[in-house]
Amino acid sequence: MRQSEQGTHYEVGYKANIGKGNLRFALFNFKIKDSIDADVKYDNAGTIEEVNYFNEDVKNTGVELSYAMKHDDNWSTRWGATYQNPKAQNKHTYGDMGWHHIYNNYQLQGAVDYAFSKFTASMSVNFVGDRVSTRAAFDKPQRELKPQCFTDLHFTYAPEKNQKAFLHINNLFDRLDITTNSTANYYSLGRNFMVGYEYSF
Repeated sequence: MRQSEQGTHYEVGYKANIGKGNLRFALFNFKIKDSIDADVKYDNAGTIEEVNYFNEDVKNTGVELSYAMKHDDNWSTRWGATYQNPKAQNKHTYGDMGWHHIYNNYQLQGAVDYAFSKFTASMSVNFVGDRVSTRAAFDKPQRELKPQCFTDLHFTYAPEKNQKAFLHINNLFDRLDITTNSTANYYSLGRNFMVGYEYSF
C-alpha cells in the first residue's frame, strides 16, 4: 500500500506595470513527501504489461520571470523564462539512491500577437531544455532527453460578436519531440491543423 502524499509549497512574487508593459517575477519552492509515481512495464510489442505505483520524495526551487508589452493598437508581445532545480529521492522501491535531477532545468516562452479590426493572429514558441527522465533506478538508469520546442500559429476572424472562424496550426516546424519525462517515449504529433467555425446563440 502506498503512502499518502504530503507537501508544502511557498511562492513570493513581484508585479509592476511599466509604461505599456507588465513585469512579473516570482520565487517558488516546494517539497512533497511520498509523491506517488508509476512504474510501467512493457512487453516486446510495446504493450503495457504491468503498472506498479511507488512513493518518492520530490523537491524543487526556482524562479520565474515574464514580461508582456502592448507596442501599439495592433502589435503586442509576451516573453517568459523559468529556471528551476527539480529533484527526487526514491527510498522505498530501489533503496536510497540520493537526490537526483528530474524533468527540466529551464523553460523559455515567447509570443507575438497581432490584432486588426475583426482579425487576430498569434505565434507562440515554448522551449524546454536540460531534460532528463524522471528517475534513476538500478535497472532503468536516467536518460538525457533532447529539448522540446513547440511552435504554434493561430488565426481568428470574428465578423460578428457571436461568430468566429479560426485556423490553428500546431507544431509549425514539424518537430519530433519526446513529450514524456518517463522511461518510455511518447512523441509529439507532427504538424497538424484545425479549421473551425463557432456560433453562439
